Amino acid sequence: MVIENHRELIERRIVGADRKADKFLSLIDAGCSTANEVAKRYYGVTYERQFSLVMSEVIGHLDYLEESGRVDKMYVNNTWCYMESKRR
Repeated sequence: MVIENHRELIERRIVGADRKADKFLSLIDAGCSTANEVAKRYYGVTYERQFSLVMSEVIGHLDYLEESGRVDKMYVNNTWCYMESKRR
């Protein structure tokens, strides 16, 4: 398969990833503080059916949000907790 408009495709994928990261940030702002809470809230029953895939995606987006300075994380009671970054 030949991809004709690769720049356009890449841009659409980046925009889609940013949009999903924004949704995860909204869940954190609404009180979900762990990756598990975000995953359950966003994915519902899919969380149970495809746990590994869901958690991989959620953690990847949370890492992206942390790396871009939009969230901070803190280790509390053996769990990483996320909160909106004070650097924003």
